[in-house]
Amino acid sequence: MPNLPFELIEDILRRLPVKSLKRFRAVAKTWCCLIDSENFINLHLRQPLISTSHRNLIIGGLGVYSVDLEALDKAHVIKPPFYYKSVDGISNSCNGIVLVMSDPLVLWNTFSREYVTLPNCSTEMQAPFESYSKVAYGFGYDSESDDYKVVRVAEFRHKITHIWMASETKIYSLRSKSWRRIGDFPYALPFLRGNWRVHLNGVMHTLVEDPEEFEAAAVIMAFNLRTEKHTPIMLPSEIRIRGVDVSLDVLDGCLCVVCTSRHRVVIWVMKEYGVRKSWMKLLTISPPLIERNDIVKPLTYSRDGTKVLLNCDDKRLLWYDLANHTAEEVVVEGLPFVFYAEVCVESLVKLDNSLVYQLLTDVLVARSWQLGDEELAGKSSLNSSVNLLCLPQRLLFWSPFAVGTVGNSSCKENWNLVIMLRSVQEKGLNDQELDDASSPSTRLCLMAAVAEATAVSMALAVMAEAMEAAAVVVMEKAVAVDMAYREGDGGYGSGNRGGYGGDCSNSEGDFRSKKRRRR
Repeated sequence: MPNLPFELIEDILRRLPVKSLKRFRAVAKTWCCLIDSENFINLHLRQPLISTSHRNLIIGGLGVYSVDLEALDKAHVIKPPFYYKSVDGISNSCNGIVLVMSDPLVLWNTFSREYVTLPNCSTEMQAPFESYSKVAYGFGYDSESDDYKVVRVAEFRHKITHIWMASETKIYSLRSKSWRRIGDFPYALPFLRGNWRVHLNGVMHTLVEDPEEFEAAAVIMAFNLRTEKHTPIMLPSEIRIRGVDVSLDVLDGCLCVVCTSRHRVVIWVMKEYGVRKSWMKLLTISPPLIERNDIVKPLTYSRDGTKVLLNCDDKRLLWYDLANHTAEEVVVEGLPFVFYAEVCVESLVKLDNSLVYQLLTDVLVARSWQLGDEELAGKSSLNSSVNLLCLPQRLLFWSPFAVGTVGNSSCKENWNLVIMLRSVQEKGLNDQELDDASSPSTRLCLMAAVAEATAVSMALAVMAEAMEAAAVVVMEKAVAVDMAYREGDGGYGSGNRGGYGGDCSNSEGDFRSKKRRRR
């Protein structure tokens, strides 16, 4: 294996499922560094084989379950690695990550088992008089900034008329790890039984009430996670009918709308994104294939594209044949009685996606494979993300421990800066090399210096905390011993038998003192 070219090993590994890759991390340091690198994670996510074969159904019910889409035979229980008070469901999946609607909210990669607990978010807006509120969440990925974002919309309605009065919108960035308020959502959220918000290609899509037609959910508002602007997408004119439940979904990369009435369910698919004329009626299904008033959620196509997997009213799964217009129920062992299903692709996406961590993994990969300047420029994403590293005075900015993660004192920040500058000097980099932005080797050395300084700073912080904790334990034990002597033997210097200042000529007291010590 060491004689195989780097490109061949990388090409083989990126075709494997996540479970195998997690095991192969233990084969060698070079494999571990490669699998953990941002470049490999992105290649693995975009691999065509992954999108068709290595997909699972993530089932939310009384617990969390995983079902292999290829087999569809058994539901396997997934034990969340985090604590939660309650779970209201699972939001949409994006690059293998799901938003768990728990208290608190959690972003969770069910395959790598990494998770991030979101900080609490409260509504800042003062509630209007005689109003009630409801909160909705959406989750998606912004490819421009390489950031996962959670959108929170809190709206207020009148208690009696239920007319929309006001709303507040906040967005959480995984990169900044904080909530911030943005332009408020100027539309009323619909009262629908089905799904009414989905994510597709960096855009959150939400069904809203048509302002010209009260309580008619006939408009899709597309919220771009990068520009944070809303754009309307019109539905087909055929489905603007009162008394119909309209829900929104994504079917294998295409936006789709499900219209449910008492007698039938019609599914429309937008073949060309944003073009109203591209809406196509995919299927019409009615009883007895489904029960009346069933809310149907399309999940995925079969491998040959002739069938569609449907989740009917969160109670059963059906394969619907598009050519023969027949339906076959899928029996999956271990499914809960009521469940919510979401298609989830396997991924190695890391939720700790700080830039320093990504750069460090790229450095380790390049070092492990001994790549030259040209290979390094082509095999990693360093060129697009290390411009600021070329100036030594900006080193402090790239230390995650210098901006308040470990502490906020200026002494600690200065100490980190000193460590990094000394590490840079030991690398033998002069001013000209530091200012030169064209050499990947220079950037590699500089980032290695930052990584080493960060590791030293972390070790010092851990040692200091450990020493402080040990000192506290020793002090507590000393106090406990002191209290034991005071309460049990009458205190230091007392005349009681066995005391340290007692009368040693008293043979009876001396004997009992020795006997007590032997016990």
